[in-house]
Amino acid sequence: MITNANLNKGFKQKFKPAILIISIACVGLSGCAGSHKDTDPRYTHSINQQKELDHWGQKYQANRQNSENAIGFAKALVKVRQEGRALDVMQKAHAENPNDKNLTSEYGRIALNAGENGLASKLLKKASTNQKADWKILSAKGVLEARAGKNKTAINYFKKALKQNPRQASILNNLGLAYAVTGNYKSAEKYLKQALWDSRYTRQVRQNLAMVYAMQGKVKEAETIALEPLPKKYAASNKKITTEFETKVERAR
Repeated sequence: MITNANLNKGFKQKFKPAILIISIACVGLSGCAGSHKDTDPRYTHSINQQKELDHWGQKYQANRQNSENAIGFAKALVKVRQEGRALDVMQKAHAENPNDKNLTSEYGRIALNAGENGLASKLLKKASTNQKADWKILSAKGVLEARAGKNKTAINYFKKALKQNPRQASILNNLGLAYAVTGNYKSAEKYLKQALWDSRYTRQVRQNLAMVYAMQGKVKEAETIALEPLPKKYAASNKKITTEFETKVERAR
């Protein structure tokens, strides 16, 4: 998925900096990161994430040469925001199995998630050489194009990915955001609304949809879509964000 920091370049070409305050989706709609550096060790993650990390960590320690173990462990590390370790794991695994297309693809996507655009581009290109690119590679290439401000090209990649996986929330979300950057708010709303089916990402997608409403001056709709579905523990903070957002939108007009 597309990170806030990594999409800013594309957004700045279209929108004023004052309104770049709403969270943008990440690759896969999880594991946001602006760089490969590990975050504050005090960061707390869920019990399920820790169990997954322990599970794959044990498998990886038992057999580091196994590509599946390396991929599983790296993905678990990304989920707890340890992108630096994830990249190290994938780099070593790729050095051992440089011709493994699946491993190369996953390494490219993890590099993309960590903000290593050059490395990601190289790996994704290699992963799709002499074979049809799957939806994950197509979607990742779309993210790279969006980060470069080439949103029309990004839209084409997202559409190709969507043909292979029509209900994937991350593709729908990123396609909606790419349309928003080009000013096509109708299409942006269409795809963001479709992405709402996946309850795991309801909060994030609704925030993006709220941004699209607000960019059109539909402040009340933005407030409603951002606040209504959220648990009470998020309501107060998001109310403050929405109020600030309204003020910044008014100033930016």
